[in-house]
Amino acid sequence: MEQLDATTIMMVAGLILIIGIIFDWPHNRKK
Repeated sequence: MEQLDATTIMMVAGLILIIGIIFDWPHNRKK
């Protein structure tokens, strides 16, 4: 396995964060 680039880590982290926000947003808004 090659070492992960900082940009790759940032991109993956950002993607996970965005997906998490999108999936959590409707549940938080319904209350």
